[in-house]
Amino acid sequence: MVHPGSPEAEAAREQAEYRKVLGAELDGFLAEQQVVLQDVSMESLPLLDAVSSLAQGGKRLRALLNYWGWRGAGGEALGAPAVRAGVALELFQSAALIHDDIIDRSDTRRGAPSVHRHFSNRHAEADWFLDGTHFGSSAAILAGDLCLSLSEEAFASVGERAAYNTRARSVFNRMRTEVMAGQYLDILEEVGGPG
Repeated sequence: MVHPGSPEAEAAREQAEYRKVLGAELDGFLAEQQVVLQDVSMESLPLLDAVSSLAQGGKRLRALLNYWGWRGAGGEALGAPAVRAGVALELFQSAALIHDDIIDRSDTRRGAPSVHRHFSNRHAEADWFLDGTHFGSSAAILAGDLCLSLSEEAFASVGERAAYNTRARSVFNRMRTEVMAGQYLDILEEVGGPG
């Protein structure tokens, strides 16, 4: 049992507060992006809606690891750079999930239709022309790419710590490269067969 006032209780309280602040920051960031997409076309908003829906769920594990690394290195509690970096990581994770669901042909994610399935369903409900499965996958690829773009924008907004040639930038860039290479290695292993 965790006793109130104990270090464990304080860490749990701080972690819950970080998740709350992170959620509010993510919501605000996505609201700003909605204005940008509205300027492009109101018809582009479903891309951001799909991103927003997916990014709202999950355990926020990557953002929490980022946060506790920040705190362990001496960063202040609920520091803005750790929150904004957490937003970037959550958006990157959303991109990876969207693309992974296409690759794996997964119909669901977190108890709801996966993004590509959501767009396929949207195609069917609207009775649009051409192939709904192809539309769903295409729209989901673009939603995933939008997530990647937004994760970069969020990370760059961390400030000087995320600038070119900094340790944080190097780690963020390598993480993105390694995840994509890992995804490719997964599909390569599948097609290689027993060996």
